Amino acid sequence: MLDFERALAEAEGDAGVIPPEAARAIASACADLNLAPESLAREGKRSGSLAVPLVKALTERVARDDARAAAFVHYGSTSQD
Repeated sequence: MLDFERALAEAEGDAGVIPPEAARAIASACADLNLAPESLAREGKRSGSLAVPLVKALTERVARDDARAAAFVHYGSTSQD
């Protein structure tokens, strides 16, 4: 799922859909993000999708380094993607 988020951000950055610096920040956060599988599973049960807690955690991680870039996490995508 993090590979998808990284690839999505990079493709959107290359296409000019999101700022290139946001794409780099998201890709970097994807490489650094470590989620406890138990926590992800627990939160996924509440939301009905593993994507929801993953995107939330990724957004929080990106925001620590670049608050502006955090707005572009999972940009244009849905939890079904």
